[in-house]
Amino acid sequence: MTHLSIPGNSVDAPYSLLLMSLVKDVERLGDYAKNLSEIVEIGPKTLPKSQELNKL
Repeated sequence: MTHLSIPGNSVDAPYSLLLMSLVKDVERLGDYAKNLSEIVEIGPKTLPKSQELNKL
């Protein structure tokens, strides 16, 4: 962020903002993966047989 505040450095700003957005999205995906792993741990060990699950 300090690098972006240097006067005359307008070339790197769009790329840096894009990278910050990408990092935020990847962090969100990691949070989702962690939540799914916790659900798997506390959920049933076997799933009931159903046509809906067979379609998946």
